[in-house]
Amino acid sequence: MLRKILIVEDTPTIARVQKHICLQAGYEVDIADSKAKAEALIAKNNYFCAIVDFILPDAPQGEAIPCSTKAKIPTIVMTGSLESKTREIVDRHPIIDYITKENKQAYQYLKRQLERLPRNEKIKILVVDDSATSRNYVSGLLKRHKYQVLDQGVRVVE
Repeated sequence: MLRKILIVEDTPTIARVQKHICLQAGYEVDIADSKAKAEALIAKNNYFCAIVDFILPDAPQGEAIPCSTKAKIPTIVMTGSLESKTREIVDRHPIIDYITKENKQAYQYLKRQLERLPRNEKIKILVVDDSATSRNYVSGLLKRHKYQVLDQGVRVVE
């Protein structure tokens, strides 16, 4: 089954590199060069994953990230910005990963992440903790990475 991925990137050269990586990893690819185009594509398609640029012409402060995360699309954020303010904004969202576009290794890492997601769907993980808050947090992280998560509360007997 071919999985569909959304690339939200306004720099054509980077979008082509990302598309090439996605195709190599076995995905069907749609590209949006703005937040508005991403919203339109998300409304019409069911995406397995999204790669979202932090800075876009119509979303200069990461406003495109919630487009995919609110649609429950596992999201990888890529950006050229290494500023701590950028990281603070990104950390507010339930994303899979945050990758800086600084070198070739970043794109190799992206490819590994994209190859891992379909494999994760076949893996079941049992999360056990007596704290519902901790259990929900860990379960949420694992679900974003496409694992099959079973969570189980533990009753402490004294």
